[in-house]
Amino acid sequence: NIDYKDTKTTLATFQKIKKQGFSGVEIATAFLPKEHHTTVQSILKDLELKVVTQIHTTGYPVIETDPARNFDDFRIKVEQALDWNPLLINSHSGRDDWDIETSKEFFRKVTSYEASLGNSVNISHETHRQRTLCTHTTTFQIMKSVPDLHYTLDLSHWVLSAERLIS
Repeated sequence: NIDYKDTKTTLATFQKIKKQGFSGVEIATAFLPKEHHTTVQSILKDLELKVVTQIHTTGYPVIETDPARNFDDFRIKVEQALDWNPLLINSHSGRDDWDIETSKEFFRKVTSYEASLGNSVNISHETHRQRTLCTHTTTFQIMKSVPDLHYTLDLSHWVLSAERLIS
């Protein structure tokens, strides 16, 4: 966890990351205060560290159930992430309580939007608790129905069996 308010500490942290042999970092850029973006971007450029931006549709924890609002928020956050010239945008997308048809439709819209961006950016969707891709069964159904979707596989989240109570 980096204290971005202190530029010297931020620089030292990224220098340590670089010194340890890493070539890039993943940053949840939407949670980084806007006033620190330029400084962090400059440090990353100077150290030649690539960036993977992490985005979360409708925040974290997930606060919005409406698929249309999740999709609109996805587009907004992708556009904001593009300011970082990322190697990859890693998205925590959708909600785990959507039915499968809603989930498939959401990801069809997502892949259509991603295709409209051309090859300018790579976007993948992480298997993650609270999100649509929270279980292997849902993920595999979406894989079959939305073949152009790209994934970031975080198996640790599939270990959880339930995080949200059925209401």
